[in-house]
Amino acid sequence: ESARKRIAELELIEQRHARMEEELRRSEGQYRSLVDSTDDSIYVVDRNCRYLFMNRRHLDRLGITTNDYIGKHYTDYHTPQEAADFQRHIETVFTTGQSLQHEYRAERDKKYFLRTLSPVREADTVTAVTAVSKEITDRKRMEEELRALSLTDELTGLSNRRGFFTLVQQQLRVAGRLEKNVVLFAVDMDELKQINDTCGHQTGDNAIRDAADIIKKNFRESDVIARIGGDEFAVFMIENFDIDPGRLTLRLHDILRIYNSQGARPYTLSLSIGMMRQDPRQPSSIEAMLSLADRNMYEKKRARSKDR
Repeated sequence: ESARKRIAELELIEQRHARMEEELRRSEGQYRSLVDSTDDSIYVVDRNCRYLFMNRRHLDRLGITTNDYIGKHYTDYHTPQEAADFQRHIETVFTTGQSLQHEYRAERDKKYFLRTLSPVREADTVTAVTAVSKEITDRKRMEEELRALSLTDELTGLSNRRGFFTLVQQQLRVAGRLEKNVVLFAVDMDELKQINDTCGHQTGDNAIRDAADIIKKNFRESDVIARIGGDEFAVFMIENFDIDPGRLTLRLHDILRIYNSQGARPYTLSLSIGMMRQDPRQPSSIEAMLSLADRNMYEKKRARSKDR
């Protein structure tokens, strides 16, 4: 009797284990289905950056068709620099036990990703790290476009006032290191209001674009050229021995004369230009430099008006 009872108990235990194993297989299948259905790359690595698991999305990204990646190292699929960066982040998670998130650009396909690294614990010990990489290429491209728009004048494609101040600040640091003078030109369109009133604002916009093109032709690609107001432009340059700022002013008027002689537009384009030079050993603010160049430009404009 006791033997039959013991057999029945063992059969009950075996049935219970069978149900648990079936439930475990079902849950593992559900988990696998879940991680394979996501568009995110999900993978698990140990402290030495050896792969323990990859979902289908990550297998596809790496061009792997089988599960023989187990035990392979991160360097087997990535550049040495990518592997070094990844190893540093993994070590941080193992050391701190805290999750970590960072953006990176994959050398494989030049796409951007937001990667979240989370610790896997067993008995309060970090034994592995789970990585979830979400592609953010479209978001990064949008951010770059917005950043460009915030620094660029939409009408002319030149830098706007904010872009001008940002770029000039960088150039001033370069000039200081090289101990070179800097030159700032203030350029103002004459009679833009008259063009708008006579020919319409669309024609006025064309005049602004033409002025921008003429100014660009007169200066170097390395110079910072900007539209800083409705009819106001500014140009900043680091002075070199082969650059004569005075001759640049004369050349701008020569280009302007050629443009007007072609008669392609129903208006005559006129520009006033002023200039200031600064020694890097006696620095001043960009606003002060613009003010001096403006003053010089308006003095020349007034003098030209008196001569007419």
